[in-house]
Amino acid sequence: MTAEPHNLSRWKTEAASFTLRTAVFTAAWWILAEGDVADFAMPAAFILCAAASSRALCPPRAWRWHPLAVARFVPWFLWNSFLGGLDVALRAFRPSMPLKPEIIELDIEVPEKPALLLAWIVSLLPGTACVHLGESTIRIHVLDTRVSTTEKTRDLGRRLRKLCD
Repeated sequence: MTAEPHNLSRWKTEAASFTLRTAVFTAAWWILAEGDVADFAMPAAFILCAAASSRALCPPRAWRWHPLAVARFVPWFLWNSFLGGLDVALRAFRPSMPLKPEIIELDIEVPEKPALLLAWIVSLLPGTACVHLGESTIRIHVLDTRVSTTEKTRDLGRRLRKLCD
């Protein structure tokens, strides 16, 4: 019994990763298109480009996810997204629209890949948007500096360190 050559193993990993990415992007397109597959040629080209781009930006096996940490993170993220969205909606409907926008800079203590994930997730949470990610800092535009964005971002960083290596 001979060991499988390293290049063949790597090729299988790459192929499986590309196939999974293509399937995920296809499913997303199918949902957005409401199941209409009449003109699939153009979307297919974009799906393949998206899969190739995602592979270049996040190579296979670049992150190892910890399933239990993911299971803890998803409800936390959904709850905080809900609370943030509610806060933004309430501000929008108040005549005084209590806002105190500012760009804040925070030191981050997370490795490179979780830091990138931190920037993406901060931008998904209502009322905040990452405007710059440095090696050890992140700049975030916030709608209201009176909200504890600093502590929430640090909490997010702690959770992301547990989420992936």
